[in-house]
Amino acid sequence: MVYFTVLFCMACLASKLRARYFDGRIHSPSLFVTVEGDSGSGKSWIIDVSDMLLEPLATDDAKGEEKQLEYERELKKCRNKAKQPEDPLVIQRIIPATVSVTAFLKQNYQNQGLHSVTICPEVDTMVKQHTRGSWGQLSDLYRIAYENSVMAQKYMSESSFSGRARIFYNLLVSGTPMSMGRFFRNVEDGLVTRTIPVVLPD
Repeated sequence: MVYFTVLFCMACLASKLRARYFDGRIHSPSLFVTVEGDSGSGKSWIIDVSDMLLEPLATDDAKGEEKQLEYERELKKCRNKAKQPEDPLVIQRIIPATVSVTAFLKQNYQNQGLHSVTICPEVDTMVKQHTRGSWGQLSDLYRIAYENSVMAQKYMSESSFSGRARIFYNLLVSGTPMSMGRFFRNVEDGLVTRTIPVVLPD
């Protein structure tokens, strides 16, 4: 578990690394790692390891978040003015497990080819997000992210993200066998074959 958590963090830090595979395609260090174990089996160690190793990402994200908050404050001040502040399009690598599809695509677009990263110590948090009707889209996103393919959407609303984004995304989750089963509800949709499963002994 610790080995694959470290490997996951190294892949996040080496996001610009590219390699040509035997089939001639260019691949990036995109990893989906699942840690499955009973209650009290030590799954929470993934947080300790990743917090330590991904501190540079968290520090950069904090700076970007301050820029984003400043932009939103200026936007409120200038809401009725002709000249609006320019969106800084900040890079934020670490995104929460409960992110919406629109926010996910927008952040991937802004990250300019750097991997977005989600670390979720309780996979049930993601399961709840999936049961809100967005499972189909999120499952598609996860599978597209493994191939670094492009996903697009178009809305008439100016407040929603409309455009195309190449998805670079790394996911590390842990949970009990039952909760992991709820996450991989359809073993035929291809998502389970794109993950590195780590199963802890009871």
